[in-house]
Order: sequence, then structure tokens, then C-alpha cells
Amino acid sequence: LVKQQSTLTEDPEYERTKAYIRSLVSHLDDAHREAAGLVKQQKEQADALARFGTSVILLGNTESGKLGNAFSELGNQADSLSVDLARHAETTGREFEAPLKEWALTAASVKKVMQARSVALLELETAAESVNMRSGKLKRLQATVNTPPDKITGAERDLQDANRKHDAAKEHYEYMKSQMAKELVRFQEQKANDLAKVMADFTKTQANNCRVVADAWGSLVPRLEQLQSQQAAGAE
Repeated sequence: LVKQQSTLTEDPEYERTKAYIRSLVSHLDDAHREAAGLVKQQKEQADALARFGTSVILLGNTESGKLGNAFSELGNQADSLSVDLARHAETTGREFEAPLKEWALTAASVKKVMQARSVALLELETAAESVNMRSGKLKRLQATVNTPPDKITGAERDLQDANRKHDAAKEHYEYMKSQMAKELVRFQEQKANDLAKVMADFTKTQANNCRVVADAWGSLVPRLEQLQSQQAAGAE
């Protein structure tokens, strides 16, 4: 009936994994917070550009001829770009911020499961201590002369009960270890694939947006430079 207490410690590799998950949760939370800030900034930029476009169009209305037309063209381009930027902000939120939020929540869930495994280990340690304590009590009673038989019988029952609880705690802990090992492998593989895609999509989206903005403003440069030359020539 007597069980020997084993050394109940987590293996070093698992402890390293635990530290990694804690760090991952923290950094994913930071990345998501900054991504949300980026999306907010992009939306604000789109709104500011729309307001700028409107103000330049109104400014153009006060001018006549080519200068007024140039202001109107600049304002319309700004207004059109503001729509593109708003759409870009939505894409960034959908393809970058949302996946980061989802992975931050997933990593937090893994952290909670790890905490549950730690609780299971603590319960196993407590059960092992209970077995040792009741085993020691039984031995002392058995070694004591004239100990009433009912006391020894009661101590044996207590030890049997402690052993059953220890077995149940050990089974639960071993089950959690097995399940977590499988889940961690799946988590790591899926995380690597998903986050790699998120990063690739983000960079492609940003690069495409930069091209759209550069092309839009660039299309105005020749005409505005020509207008500048004409205005300068007219002033001479």
C-alpha cells in the first residue's frame, strides 16, 4: 500500500517552453496593440486627406483659369486617395490586426492550459505528501505496543484512500502532459505558418499602398510643374 514519493518536477525543455509562451503572449499583445494603433492612424490619415482635398477644392474655387483648375485637380486627387487610404486601413485591420489579435488570444489560452498543468502537478505533489504522511502514521501505530487494532485498521483505510487519490492525481497529470505535448506541436506548426502569411500579406499590402499613393501624386507632377513654369514665365 505504501508509495514512494517521486521527484515531482517539470522537465527542463517544458520549463523553457513555458518561458517562451509567457514571452510570446506578452509580445503578441504588444504587436496587436501597435497594429491597432497603426490602423487607427491610417484611418485618421484618410480622414485628414479627405478634409485637405475639400479645403483645396474650395481654395480653387476662389481662383480662375489654370491655377484654379490645378487646385481643383489636386483637391480631387486628395479626395480620391482618401478613399483608397480608408480601404487600405480596412485591409490592414482585416489581414494584419485581426490575425494578431486571434493569435494573442490563442497564445493566452495555451498559457492558461500550462497554468492548469502546474495546478495538476501541485495536486499530485499534495497527494504524494498525503500518502507519505499516512504511511508514516501507519508505521508508527504498527510500531507502538498495544495499539488498538481499530486504529491500525483506520490508518490502513486512510492510506488506501490517499493512494487512490494519488493514483487519480497522477493519471490526470499524465493525461495533461500527453495532451499538451500534442497541442504544443500543433500550436507551433500552425503559428509558424499563419504568422509567416500574416507578415507576407502585410508587407505586400503596404508596398501596394505606397505604389498607389506614389502613382496618384506622381501623375500630377508634370502638369503642376508645367503650370509653375508658365506662372514663372508670366511673372517675368
